[in-house]
Amino acid sequence: MTGFSIYVSLALLVAYYASTKGRSGVKAFFLSFFLTPLIGLIVVSLLRESSIRKMQRTMEAQQRPAEEHLNDVSKKVQELKDLKKEDIISEEEYQNRISALRQAHENRKNAPVQTIVADQHAQEAKRGKIAGGIVAVALLFVFAYGSFTADEIADDFNITYTTNNNGNITTRTYSNRNAEPNPFGEFGEYRTINMEPVNADGMEARIVVDPLIGYDSLKATLFDAYQQCLAKAGRAGKVQVLAYADERNINNGFSYGRLRWQAGDEEPTYEIKDKVGRLTEADLPTAQEFDIYFIEMEMVNQSNDSYDTIEANIAKQYNVSADQIRDAFNKVEEFMKY
Repeated sequence: MTGFSIYVSLALLVAYYASTKGRSGVKAFFLSFFLTPLIGLIVVSLLRESSIRKMQRTMEAQQRPAEEHLNDVSKKVQELKDLKKEDIISEEEYQNRISALRQAHENRKNAPVQTIVADQHAQEAKRGKIAGGIVAVALLFVFAYGSFTADEIADDFNITYTTNNNGNITTRTYSNRNAEPNPFGEFGEYRTINMEPVNADGMEARIVVDPLIGYDSLKATLFDAYQQCLAKAGRAGKVQVLAYADERNINNGFSYGRLRWQAGDEEPTYEIKDKVGRLTEADLPTAQEFDIYFIEMEMVNQSNDSYDTIEANIAKQYNVSADQIRDAFNKVEEFMKY
């Protein structure tokens, strides 16, 4: 059973305890859910039985035994009538038994209220106290042995929503858990292209960063995206974040850096390309060279033409030579690998 399931179960037990006192179980549940079952248990324990509950118990104690006794008398009278009708008993004996029933009924009305209903309410109150005791013992066990930690509970309370504005994805997370400080300081600006579950318990994000981002800044950026993955998943067994310089390359291997983490690791591991932090504007391929590279890659994947034919067609499109197309492609390809 997960920490969240245990937490909800304890809140439900507190709600049941409150209901045995004539209090609102729904209110007790939400009080326990948002302020912890410990607070809920303390509040409910301090509450007295509601006045409405006391009135209901008194009325039941007065009405139910009387109704049951009246039904019993009616049944016995009918049985005596049947016996008299079949001449099993005489008229005199019939009258004597009717008189005895009448006297017993009068005595019953004047007798003290039977304790059966009071016993039933006592049993219900006892069950409520047992439920409260279970909550108390469970909480003591948690505090003593740490079967689930406050951070694990907080993971289940993360509320995350994502907006997509023309491809720019923004993720906002609200949680009762403080985010882990970024060990690499300030992270750079980045765009999340996708952030999705993979396999049974994994999360993967692909992000686009500034091509001139520094080494530590890229690590900080990968770490921030990693935290966003954890927040969105609530709890994940594996996380991978891939960083790219161009959105059109996200379906290939990472071109800038990668973060990997799985449950049990003390901290994520990083793979950063050698070029990160060493590039200048002069080292970067131009926007046209990037366009040529991705156009050629798409044409290679979609047609059976030779490289020479494809480069000749692209050269016509850009009004340059085929050698210039080849140089542009090689420059971007080398940039991607380096």
